[in-house]
Amino acid sequence: RKQYGQMSDGEEVKEGDFVNGELKEVNGNFSSNTLVPTNRLNKKGLALFDNKKVDEVIDFNIEELFDDPINLAYVTGRTKEEVDQIKGAYTFAISGIRRSGVAALDQEFFDKIFGPGKVTTEEEFTAKLKETIAENYQRESDQWFNKTVKDYFVDNTKIDLSEDFLKRWLLVSNEGKVTPEQVDNEYTAFAQELKWSLIKGKIGEDNKLKVEHEEVLKQAKDMIMAQFGISNITDEMQETIDRVAENYLQSEEGKNYQNLYEQAFNGKVLDFIKEKVKINTKSVTAEEFQKIVGA
Repeated sequence: RKQYGQMSDGEEVKEGDFVNGELKEVNGNFSSNTLVPTNRLNKKGLALFDNKKVDEVIDFNIEELFDDPINLAYVTGRTKEEVDQIKGAYTFAISGIRRSGVAALDQEFFDKIFGPGKVTTEEEFTAKLKETIAENYQRESDQWFNKTVKDYFVDNTKIDLSEDFLKRWLLVSNEGKVTPEQVDNEYTAFAQELKWSLIKGKIGEDNKLKVEHEEVLKQAKDMIMAQFGISNITDEMQETIDRVAENYLQSEEGKNYQNLYEQAFNGKVLDFIKEKVKINTKSVTAEEFQKIVGA
């Protein structure tokens, strides 16, 4: 609700506020009007900003504000690679404090979250929210199951691979891109992927599993919608997504198509295996679930 709440001006900086102002280097030429999201500050940085008002100036060593360099890059407009050079005394003159309120549980909020008319009451919203959370847990559970199946087949299927030959092939096929040391370090992961590719290919061949163009196209559409955070679309938007998906599949000399084809085929093989094995379900808490899938 806070993410979709209305923005308002604050009198004093509080955690969660967005603070506008001029960031200046004390002993240098750097100066920039920027925005500091206080939820990105570390404990020391937040203490410096806490309760400050518009027109106040804060003094600090800039490398002490954030724990994650990407946040310093965001505030200064530098690249992540350049932030190591950003050190020393800086000032920040506050010109504005913006605060996000909590959105009311009304139709406007419901439509923003789930799309126009999908839910119309607080009870329907709560039920839909629970359904969405359950779907997210199911997705994580499926990903964990698929990895477990893949690891089982790779670990328990005897396939003799010529390590010396494959390492030479990796060096030659990626000439100038990898070193012998990189090949040695990454060979185990490569060999496991190769074994799984051979295994799923055999399963697909023996059981006549095929991927149609429409399935690859759907994979592309789902990917594009996920990248743009789209869940509810109009007919006009659907036409645009269809066109973007087709263009994506035709670009990169067919590599994009092949990658999504492999993803679709991989999913089809795993779904086939899931139908053939006995699955035991177990009820766990959210904390226990995260420990299992994160192990």
